[in-house]
Amino acid sequence: MMTEKIRAFTNRHAGLWQAVKFALLGLVASAAEMASFALLRFFVFSHMAAQSFRWWIFDYGAASGGLGYFLSVCLSYALGQGVNFLVQRRYTFASSADIGRSLALYIPMAALVWLLQLWLPTAIRPGVASLLGETAGDLTVKLLCMFAGLLIAYPASKFLIFPQSKSRAS
Repeated sequence: MMTEKIRAFTNRHAGLWQAVKFALLGLVASAAEMASFALLRFFVFSHMAAQSFRWWIFDYGAASGGLGYFLSVCLSYALGQGVNFLVQRRYTFASSADIGRSLALYIPMAALVWLLQLWLPTAIRPGVASLLGETAGDLTVKLLCMFAGLLIAYPASKFLIFPQSKSRAS
């Protein structure tokens, strides 16, 4: 009986349910991204934290976590996006769109979010880290960057990357 009520609710509110699924399944990708970020940041690349890295619009001095933070963000993001593409395509949008087309649209969107997530820490990390401490600050900044990405990724995924016919919308 409860299952029927849940099914009726999700059918009546299909758009809301899709957004909830996007967020919940995004947590799977976020968990993979956060776990790999922590592993990379605090173990694999920890020795590079004081090594300044400057390129294009990115300025990762020691106060911003240096080269180690930059590499950790890049690699963990790539892993998270791979997971996210797969789970969102299959479970949130049940997309039958051509995978090549979807990837051709997803990659630039992910690159835009990536650039945002690489630049944003340089703007906010020093203040957040001084307020919360280095470890909590790094993790908080990473979460804020991921949330900013969500604000771009959901509408792009829903309307451009994984389009659905009206009969398949869920």
